[in-house]
Amino acid sequence: MNGAAATSRGADLDLAMKVTSGLTVTGSAEYLLATFKSFPNAPLSNPDVGATTPLTVGSAAGNDLPYASRWVFSVVGDYAFPVAGGTGDLNLVVNRVGSYALEPDNVVKQPAYAKVNASFGWSTANGRYGVSLWGRNLTNVASIAENLTSVVGVRQGEFEAPRTYGITLRYRFD
Repeated sequence: MNGAAATSRGADLDLAMKVTSGLTVTGSAEYLLATFKSFPNAPLSNPDVGATTPLTVGSAAGNDLPYASRWVFSVVGDYAFPVAGGTGDLNLVVNRVGSYALEPDNVVKQPAYAKVNASFGWSTANGRYGVSLWGRNLTNVASIAENLTSVVGVRQGEFEAPRTYGITLRYRFD
């Protein structure tokens, strides 16, 4: 479904700093104001959130575009260092996403959240072999990846992955 017209305005700021020979810190901040300018036949649901909410049509003009968070912030730290005949690497990523609407009617919203990802890796001096331990969504935040209200009013959605851990073994073929 597409709205008849929308307006998007925003700003983006990115910074990168080499703090020491092995430590790099980067960050970003984004502001976005994205709204429907015109959407006369938008699917609208009853604001009383329930298992089923019959849809009607109406105007979504002035509503936020779905999945358009006003604010997003990211900070990344990466530290590389010599260790055990190779290179070690510590990486930490923090992403903070502001709340956003999931559908044009702006009834159901994803609350703001922060996610943390981290990894520790090692590779041989020539980079041929490597291993890394990693964790994603270490804060175990429940965030919605996709949401849809069907024509009969049944709400369905999918969540992004919960906290996950893993190990990656690498071998580079020459």
